[in-house]
Amino acid sequence: MSLPNFTLPKDHTFEWSVKVWVPIDGEKKPAKFTAVFKHVSPQRRLEILETFRDIQKARAEDILDERPADQDEETEATPKHRDHLTFEADLMMEVMVGWKDNLRNEMGEPLEFSPEHRQRLLEFDPARTACMEAYMRALNGRVPEKNSSRRRKPGPKA
Repeated sequence: MSLPNFTLPKDHTFEWSVKVWVPIDGEKKPAKFTAVFKHVSPQRRLEILETFRDIQKARAEDILDERPADQDEETEATPKHRDHLTFEADLMMEVMVGWKDNLRNEMGEPLEFSPEHRQRLLEFDPARTACMEAYMRALNGRVPEKNSSRRRKPGPKA
């Protein structure tokens, strides 16, 4: 079987499936849409991967969840957590340049891509996280496992 000839794309974009786990009635249900992402330069790709790796490392070390003992769990995020959320949102604003008509509005109609609709999508945490994970899969073929953001209970020392 022979391979087709390679064609250099004019707009340097690609489509990628995004699976969003939507909280509905006390459980999370999957939904999907097809995002259109743009390719980035090798240097920018390296910057993205390094930043993402650093964020995952920080999450693994529980740095993002450090709060004073008297601070309520539902209050303001830590500075490092805000950095992570800002990185995700900024990156998606940079690389998500469209979506297919399988992204729908509340009435079930195709939602046209626009900067305002993209902003609205990215303000919904499950969607922003899903877009980020999909893009990272596209860049490197896998996403590091997420660590729980809940505090670990101290256990007995061995």
